[in-house]
Amino acid sequence: RPGTVVGNCRIERLLARPAAPRTDLVVVNCNFTYGVLTEHRRSWLASVAAACEAAGRRYVVSRHGADRGWVDPRRVSRRPVDDLLGEAGVLVTRFSTLGFEALARGVELVYHNPHGERVATFRDPRGAFGVSDSAESLAEILRRLPAEPPVRERSAAFLAAQVDVDPARSSAERAAEVVTARDRKSTRLNSSH
Repeated sequence: RPGTVVGNCRIERLLARPAAPRTDLVVVNCNFTYGVLTEHRRSWLASVAAACEAAGRRYVVSRHGADRGWVDPRRVSRRPVDDLLGEAGVLVTRFSTLGFEALARGVELVYHNPHGERVATFRDPRGAFGVSDSAESLAEILRRLPAEPPVRERSAAFLAAQVDVDPARSSAERAAEVVTARDRKSTRLNSSH
C-alpha cells in the first residue's frame, strides 16, 4: 500500500521559531553508522579538522549514538546535537537528515563529501548550502561563512522540495485528513458488502 507524505512536524516546529543568534562554532556531525561507509570515518574527520584549522574556525564533533568508531575524545562534545545546533554557526556533515534541521534553524550547512558518497539529496544545493569534496574546498567555504542572504531565505526552496512543509496545514492536520479519508473509504467498502 503506498504511503502519503504529510510533512515533518520537527522541521515545522523549527521553522516556526525565530532563528537564534549564531556563534562561530562549527559542529561536525560524525554519522558513520550501520556499516555504511564507516571505513571513511577517520579520513573524513581528519579533512574536516584540517579545514577548520586552515579557516581559523573552532569546532566540536557531535557523534551519532550508533557511531562506534574511534574519534578523538578531546573533540567530541557531550552535549546533545540539539543543544549544539542552538548556538552553532555551521554544521558540517555527510549525508544526514540533520542537514535539514540545520537549515530550518538558520544554521549554515556544508555537505562534505570527499569520500564520494552517491546519495543525491545534498549534491544539488540550489544555493542553499555549500558542498565540498576536500579539506581545501571545505576551508574555502568556511572562510566565506556566514553568507547572504540568510540561511532560511536561501534554503526555503530546497527544504520545501525535500521535506514538504505546508505553512497552511500542519503535518498533524494533514495526517488526520489522510486517516479520516481512509476510514471513510473503509466504511463505504465494508457497508457495500
